[in-house]
Amino acid sequence: MSKKRTRPTTTTSSKGSKKPRILPPSPHGPFWNGTTIDPEIITVLVNNKDEAFHYDAETSRLNLVQEVWEHEIIPFLNVKELALFRPTCKWCDKQWQEFLKRNTFCVPEQVPTIDEAMRIGFNLAKQKEYSKEKSLVVVLSEGEHVVEGSWTNASGTVYENTLDTTCSNISFVGQSKDNTTVHGGIGVLNKKNVTVKSLTLTSANGCGLHVEGVEASVEMMGVSFKGCRNSGLVVGSDASVKAAQCEFSENRVFGSS
Repeated sequence: MSKKRTRPTTTTSSKGSKKPRILPPSPHGPFWNGTTIDPEIITVLVNNKDEAFHYDAETSRLNLVQEVWEHEIIPFLNVKELALFRPTCKWCDKQWQEFLKRNTFCVPEQVPTIDEAMRIGFNLAKQKEYSKEKSLVVVLSEGEHVVEGSWTNASGTVYENTLDTTCSNISFVGQSKDNTTVHGGIGVLNKKNVTVKSLTLTSANGCGLHVEGVEASVEMMGVSFKGCRNSGLVVGSDASVKAAQCEFSENRVFGSS
């Protein structure tokens, strides 16, 4: 027989008594009280994490079917949410593995910004080995994408609003140079098999694309360098860049150097 927990009663005088604190209603429901810190509950959750199972239409009282999860819920999860769901059950882990097999994610549908996409790409490259033939593809939607981070070149010069390409075998693919614009530059230092395709690069603070390093290699197709404060494209003497159907216009210094 379980014991019912009761609160001790206290008697206070009306003099100096405080008014009871009234908390605002929780947006998550009347029984939600935040993340648990109860060690017993945490122990139970940890010890039973491998026993968790996915929704079963035959046993669950929820009126959901497997197709709802696969076609209506999972597609709307971003990469971070999918990763958080992964350890909850074997089925969710399978969805994560399927995501890894695709080698592709979209900005902003699955990742909010191009900077965050690069951070996720760096972490994914630790979990899976990509190659030139099977690169990690970051698909940029129609519209404008702003680079907020910075990149440091080999000599220590810092370029603001320039994406630091932190892994090799990665591709940035827009919808077309007329429909996808990246406000900011892309910096590549000693990273190989980097592809930039079907977008416009415009950098108000520096270069559109800066490539340095003995191992650095970049391929571009259908890229427009427009309105960059410095050169549209800067390539170090040891780096390799291949370009096809690219355009250079209205850059303050050079189209390429």
